[in-house]
Amino acid sequence: SILARNFPESVTCVIGPEQAEQSMEHYRELPHSLQNCIRAVRGHMPFGIHRYLTRGFSYVTLLRHPVDRIVSHYYYVKQCGPAHYLYEDVRRNAWSLAEYARSRVSSELDNGQVRLLTDTENSVPVGGLTREHLELAKDNLVRYFGVVGTVDHFDEFLIMLRRKFQLQSIDYDRENVTRNRPRLKDLSEADRNAILEWNRFDLELYEFAQILMREQIEAYGSDFAPELAEFHRRQRHRRRLEHIKAFVRPVLNPARRAAAGAWRRIRELLPAPAFRPSGMAPLTSMSSGEINCYREGDR
Repeated sequence: SILARNFPESVTCVIGPEQAEQSMEHYRELPHSLQNCIRAVRGHMPFGIHRYLTRGFSYVTLLRHPVDRIVSHYYYVKQCGPAHYLYEDVRRNAWSLAEYARSRVSSELDNGQVRLLTDTENSVPVGGLTREHLELAKDNLVRYFGVVGTVDHFDEFLIMLRRKFQLQSIDYDRENVTRNRPRLKDLSEADRNAILEWNRFDLELYEFAQILMREQIEAYGSDFAPELAEFHRRQRHRRRLEHIKAFVRPVLNPARRAAAGAWRRIRELLPAPAFRPSGMAPLTSMSSGEINCYREGDR
């Protein structure tokens, strides 16, 4: 949603998790004049999209601790229900978290981040990744990625993103939060070990990304910390305002609707105007509760 605010649809190529190749093939078929208008490619995609591009590029990515990622993945599947392609496997087998992590049911559970950063998500069978794949993923991060971040330092990542690409707005609210999942500190050692058994390369990659991120932040200089502190202050202030609005809106909406209804009745009693100048639209009213603020494609 942050990228959507900063890069309008007209200059963005959006790629779905199952549509990377089709989307980029469509991009390649565009006239060069339209290709040159594209400023951002965003979505869920494996490394390698740059092979379709004809000009300069810079990747950005966020990595997540593999234990946190698999825990979220498991509870997200259960939360989605039949809409998720792994739900029936989880339901039919009544897998626990540890059993799910060891199930080999999907390559997503086998060092999924190394797979994405080496474009081997489906080409290498589960259990087939080697240390060479890990080293290639690290090399790709160093060579091709202008910004590398980790989810647990999301705000620092956003500051880096704003500086690198001169973004206008990086304010955000948390979205797609998986419900009813345990906190990492409450996770049993057995569950943690089961996850790391199949994600040891992802753990090394995550630790490597942490080092890259620290180096990138240090390169920005001493003014990075004050900028981060100001961003935190702004976010706290903005969220307080949102809480106030959320409290006040249900109180005001009935009054606004009643006032709008009263005004309509008054207008019905008034004499009809003799004419309406060309181009003047009829007066309408809409309460904030009736406005659809969701834009198709936002997540």
